[in-house]
Formats: sequence, C-alpha cells, structure tokens
Amino acid sequence: NPINDIDIINTELLLADLEKLQNKKDFLVKASKNGNKELLGLLDFTTKLINIIEKGDHINKENFNDKESFFLKELNLISLKPLLYICNVNESSLPQGNNLSEKVKIKAKNEFNECIIISAVIEDQIANFEKKDDRIIFLNEIGLKEPALNRAINSGYNLLNLITFFTSGEKETRAWTVKNGSSASNAAGKIHTDFAKGFIRAETISYNDFIKFNGEAGCKETGKVRSEGKDYKVRDGDVFHFLFNV
Repeated sequence: NPINDIDIINTELLLADLEKLQNKKDFLVKASKNGNKELLGLLDFTTKLINIIEKGDHINKENFNDKESFFLKELNLISLKPLLYICNVNESSLPQGNNLSEKVKIKAKNEFNECIIISAVIEDQIANFEKKDDRIIFLNEIGLKEPALNRAINSGYNLLNLITFFTSGEKETRAWTVKNGSSASNAAGKIHTDFAKGFIRAETISYNDFIKFNGEAGCKETGKVRSEGKDYKVRDGDVFHFLFNV
C-alpha cells in the first residue's frame, strides 16, 4: 500500500517539524520576556503553526502575510518541501507502471509534486554495460529513453523551478544552475560577483544551435550568436560568454 507508506512518512516529517517548532517556541518565550513586539509576534506565529500541526492539518503557505511567509521560510520546515515520488516496479511494468504506481502518480499530480517509475533490477543491469550505446539500445528495447537517474534529476529541476546555462571555452565547458526566470546579470553573478557588478553584455547561443553548428565558431559564421543585455531572461540550455569590466 504505497499511499499508506507515504502517509506514514509524511506524519514522521510533521512530527520532526513539530519538535523543531516547539524548540523555537521555547526560545521565543524566554527571548520575548522584555516585551519585544517583534519577538512576541514571532511567538504567536510559531504557536499558530504548532496548533495547525497538532490538529492534523497541513500548513498552507498561501494563508500568511509577507512577514509571516518570510519567517516561515527561515524556519525551513521539512514537511513543506516539494516531493519526488520514485516508484520501484517489476520489469514487466515498465515503462507505464502498474495499478499501485498509478495511485502514486495521481497523488503526486494532485499535490503538484513529481513521480517517476523505475525498476531497480533494470537499473542494475544498465550499470553493468560498459558502452553507452549498449545502454541506450537496451533502454529503447524496453520503451525507455534514459536511465532513472536522468529522469530523477529532471524531475528535481522541475520541482525546484531550476534551469541550466553553460559557459564554454577552450579549457572547459561548465554547467550552472539558476532559477527559471533569472536575468543574464543574475546568471553572471553565479560565476563571480564581479561578473554581475561590471556586466556589459552576454554573447548568447542557444544549446541547439551550439550543437547543430559545432560550437561557438560555427555559430558565429552562421549568425547564431546574439548580444543580450542584463535584463535578458535566461533560457534553459543557453550558452553564455559574459563581457564585463571591474
């Protein structure tokens, strides 16, 4: 009964958060004895969260004002984290899954969480292939496009609203992670704060163009290099060359 298993784990997470909140409340009770209004407000909010959990209800982040939401984020409660369900099924149930995994997929969808189907037996077999091409052929034969680890990473990125951009030069190519909707200057700051402070422009190539035209030189020859300003919204897979001065 996977749904029952999930409920048990969620209860354990709530109990861990309850203990954390109780410790926070004990601290605030002592710290607010001088009548500090801000600390008293935090004490009231912490007590409210404790009452919600003790009633068996879930904390809804949409129900709080900006100040409460900020404090809630600082608490870093584990029960509020997005969830990725990984359903381990037998070989014959790939790639669609079975009746039990379908229940988990429905639950994940209703919660706006993610769910992937894997077979640990198949993944173990894949790990024993020395050649990448052999792994791909084997996966295609059973209706899969990529190993479970790849799908888990992609689902994690989707849950956390993350995208990847690249920097590529003669010495190395690196991948960097930013929030979806980040600006070019934010992306530059991921590499070094000086890049963001002295940002001039970002020479930009889409990932597909970079592969299709064999790198930066080929993209320059075909006019696929764009010059973008600091407010440009980074797209998943963008390849950047940042120009800046200090």
